[in-house]
Amino acid sequence: ARRGIKYEQASTPLPALFTDSARVRQIIGNLIDNAFRWTPDGGTVRVSAHTRPAGGAVVVVTDNGPGIPPERQLEIFEPFRSQNTPDGQHGSGLGLAISRQLARALGGDLRVESRIGAGSRFILELPAEAHQASLPR
Repeated sequence: ARRGIKYEQASTPLPALFTDSARVRQIIGNLIDNAFRWTPDGGTVRVSAHTRPAGGAVVVVTDNGPGIPPERQLEIFEPFRSQNTPDGQHGSGLGLAISRQLARALGGDLRVESRIGAGSRFILELPAEAHQASLPR
């Protein structure tokens, strides 16, 4: 609120997912936290969710921050890769790496679409049923 960032949510009715809900909350929480860090004062963070055509769900977290250069879009998912946010904060570089690893362990994926000056969209895809055998404990 003190930065004047608008937060918007939109969702269609979602199917039941048989997954590790704590891990899903961890992933989404990290994506939202990152979006707020990178969104400029007065900007907007959007979270939307809808059903995947193949079953399961898609959660999209969008910001209108500075965007990620194409050559960095793969490395942001590697451990210990971090840059200073616009307000000078520097994270550990583990959040996105862990989030992608968890998404894949649940049988889904996490990817980014971004353009310089146009912000970023992080897309979390989850199947209707997690691969329980591969979940980290």
